[in-house]
Amino acid sequence: MAEEIPKKQYTITELLYNPFKRMSNNQLLFIGLVIILISGIINSFSNTHFDGIIDIHTGKESPFWVFITEGFINLILITLIFFISGKFILKAECSLKDILKSTGLCTLAFDSQQSARSIQFLSTPFGENIR
Repeated sequence: MAEEIPKKQYTITELLYNPFKRMSNNQLLFIGLVIILISGIINSFSNTHFDGIIDIHTGKESPFWVFITEGFINLILITLIFFISGKFILKAECSLKDILKSTGLCTLAFDSQQSARSIQFLSTPFGENIR
């Protein structure tokens, strides 16, 4: 009988530096969607809107669902832009699912930074937020 090859356990730094080699497409897509959902929840507390692909505004009160849908609309738009650019302009072999998981995961840097600012905004007295 053939010996079973043990599965390598990756450290957190290996997963952060190259998640595309270490995790499956479905896992990466799920992580990206969860990141967008969590940042929408956090931003609803500070009224921070991602109302453009890289555009942020703070202050306008809105229903909760607006904060969640802004992140998903941005994900869909940037995915379509990259897919159309890759498929039709560059004539490259690209999969819509691959682009979706990559852009979803890459929102981690942008969304987490903005969510951290939202938490900082909420933890300071109101007068100190106006500069």
